[in-house]
Amino acid sequence: IYRSKGYPDNATDVPSAFGMGVRVYDYRAVANSNGSSLSKDQSSLALTSGEGERGRKPLAVIYTTIASGEKSNSLCDLITYTGGSSTSRPLGCPPVTP
Repeated sequence: IYRSKGYPDNATDVPSAFGMGVRVYDYRAVANSNGSSLSKDQSSLALTSGEGERGRKPLAVIYTTIASGEKSNSLCDLITYTGGSSTSRPLGCPPVTP
């Protein structure tokens, strides 16, 4: 499991939006590795007579964006985080700083 720094990315504020990912590996791949040989690309679903790619590639991969709606600028922050244009931001959103 991992998560990105998120937006806004300053240390004093809880992010309104962040990316999260989960990768599920075969137990033997993790037990026989220090993590450096594990791939980020999902293994194929092809049937093999041996271990195939299970020894280093994840069996399942899920990536998503998590957003919190607790702050007044949460929608504006989410649109900025996901790369929305300035025309898609609601009126009243603060300007985006590059």
